[in-house]
Amino acid sequence: MTSCCGTGALSKLSIGATGGSLTRMDFIEFNPTKIVKTLADGSQNTIRGTLDHSSVAAAESIAFVEFRVSMYMTAAKMDVLLPLMGLAESPTDTFTLADALPESKVVLTPYGGKDFTFDNLLVSQWFVHGRKGTDPIRIDIDFIGKNWAEASSGTYTHGTIVEGLPYGFTQGSMTLEGATRYFNQFRLGLNYGLVTEHNNSVYPTNVCPTDHSLTFGTGVLYSTCDSNTDLYTIPMTSATAATGSQLTLGFTRSTVSTSFVVGNVKLVPRPPHIRKSDFNRLPVYGKGYAVGSGALLVVTNDATA
Repeated sequence: MTSCCGTGALSKLSIGATGGSLTRMDFIEFNPTKIVKTLADGSQNTIRGTLDHSSVAAAESIAFVEFRVSMYMTAAKMDVLLPLMGLAESPTDTFTLADALPESKVVLTPYGGKDFTFDNLLVSQWFVHGRKGTDPIRIDIDFIGKNWAEASSGTYTHGTIVEGLPYGFTQGSMTLEGATRYFNQFRLGLNYGLVTEHNNSVYPTNVCPTDHSLTFGTGVLYSTCDSNTDLYTIPMTSATAATGSQLTLGFTRSTVSTSFVVGNVKLVPRPPHIRKSDFNRLPVYGKGYAVGSGALLVVTNDATA
């Protein structure tokens, strides 16, 4: 008997702007968080003298297209992804967050299956994250879309894959409250507060951003010899707690680099976690703000290898 190997390993994914060319990328996971068509099911509430639901009582209802793509972050990928995340490039290699959020498109071909096309997508949120160890830095991107289509297997040509050089955790640096910090993990994310509207339509008629909610989390050694105790003392006891500071989080490998600069991060204090056979770690949480007319977030991304 011949095996039927519909595995994930040989699947393909391409991404880009709606109406433009798509770029094929390697990825870690495609997670269909909410891709479903619901039923307008009148049998839930009708009384028919029997406990059975009648097949004629249900009709097609609204559909949702929401999913997450996880991949290793590289400068080559970020050149494509940053504009889709609402960061416009000007000048070259400098991407600045703006209110406009362009529509994007994703084509997924599960190996052995049919092509899935997701169009008129908006990024709902994203997270760049990593921790000490051997795993490279990752980016997770959540999308909400207006439609989904299925084509015959193998009809879409994905093109040459764009990978780039991944960043090891040891190739990162962070500046917070005016000092360079050693850190054992981090998570930087932005939520666009998308609102969706279904009128008399199966798929959403409107998907619109309403917010820029930027959050940041990391962990540092809580010790005066490592000069990190101020990350608890300042926000907990000082009148300057509401002032905050600029955050710079960057990664460099050879000639390529990706650096995130948040205009202002205000810290939310948490006490250190104390265990006998471990370092005293201070959890550091913060929320991002723009300073004056400056941008909330500026990303410098140099993909020239």
